[in-house]
Amino acid sequence: MRRWLLEAPLVIAVMAAWVAAPGLAQANTITPMCTTDAMGQVPCSGGWYTAPVLVSWVWNPIGGSSASPGCFTSQSFSGDTNAVVECDVSWASPPDLQFPYRIKVEISNPTIAANLTPGPSAHGWYNHPVTAAFSGNSFSGIASCTAPVTYAGPDSASASLSGSCTDNAGKSVSANTPFAYDATPPAVSALPSRSPDHNGWYNHPVTFAFGGTDATSGIAGCSTVTYAGPDSGSATVTGACSDRAGNVSQKMVPFRYDATGPSISVSADTADSSASLRWHVGDVAPMASLDVTRSPGLNGSKKSVVYQGDSTGFNDRRVRNDVRYRYTITARDRAGNTSTRTIGVTPNPRLLAPLANARISSPPLLSWTPIRGASYYNVQLYRSGKVLSAWPKHATFQLHGTWKFDGRRFRLKPGRYTWYVWPGFGKRSAARYGRAIGQGTFVVMRDA
Repeated sequence: MRRWLLEAPLVIAVMAAWVAAPGLAQANTITPMCTTDAMGQVPCSGGWYTAPVLVSWVWNPIGGSSASPGCFTSQSFSGDTNAVVECDVSWASPPDLQFPYRIKVEISNPTIAANLTPGPSAHGWYNHPVTAAFSGNSFSGIASCTAPVTYAGPDSASASLSGSCTDNAGKSVSANTPFAYDATPPAVSALPSRSPDHNGWYNHPVTFAFGGTDATSGIAGCSTVTYAGPDSGSATVTGACSDRAGNVSQKMVPFRYDATGPSISVSADTADSSASLRWHVGDVAPMASLDVTRSPGLNGSKKSVVYQGDSTGFNDRRVRNDVRYRYTITARDRAGNTSTRTIGVTPNPRLLAPLANARISSPPLLSWTPIRGASYYNVQLYRSGKVLSAWPKHATFQLHGTWKFDGRRFRLKPGRYTWYVWPGFGKRSAARYGRAIGQGTFVVMRDA
């Protein structure tokens, strides 16, 4: 901005001219005269001066006139001024003239300010487009300013927006407004507190520490997440990092987690010198191994492993009747978890159907556990005495609505019945029977 140095005060002169009047051939004039360091004494302009000014007056005609004291004194304006100066002149011949003149001087320079909107996101950084609106201040008033400008990248710690304002005196001022800009989220990584516990599986709580990098504003902080369940072959944790500009990135980490031993349900069925076990194993991690231990064990030992494998059941034929056996099923999953279930059984033959005291309305199918080595069975039925004796070859016998026994015909009529079964060995004529398999009862509710 150019400043003028005062070498000679600017003079405003007022020329009083003969104002045309009827019958007069000349006019009275008053002229303000201005002097600055850049010009000699010249008539004053109506605009703004940007250097000190000396104002004086010139009037015409001089003869026969009288002027007010202010017309004879030069006035110096070396600072910001917006004032009215005045000269009054009287002539012998009218009219008298009063001449006011506004002198406008601005020595100071305008100022400019920039307003950034919206405000910073975090730590003085912007992570979204920012607009600068420029405004100015000046003694002469602002004529115009640069229209608002918007910044939307690239990321930079020394981004800036520039603008200018011009005042009514023609002086301009510019501003370059710096700020920090980062609209790019950080890169995120994750590190578990340890390697998987077993076969790629975690089987107790694990902590993931998240870390990040950011090329512009730097990392402000990252999360730490501990996972303690639920069990899942596709477990995940999600963590995040934020940079100093307030940008946030998330990262999801997949892994396998099982902190629970396998669930085991087991059932057992016994027969003559045999025990059958059935089990169901449920788990998140795949099964690694399963074994069955029996007590008492084999060959007189206190305990023996009698089965190892991945089946869902086991039939133990190396047992004796009337001996109480204890079976322990141990399952291990690939996550390293172990579960056990124990069941006790006593092998013995027994009646299977109908159940004790069953109420029936049609002829039942009698069934029992087979006896090893039996050639046939003897089935006897009682109702106020023996009413049936039969010798089936297999471990079932179908009753009918009527039958013959001991020369008489019987009918399955309502009442309580008791039945027994014995195993027979060798030829039937040898009549070699074993111990009774069992005794059962059922109730017939109506005539069959």
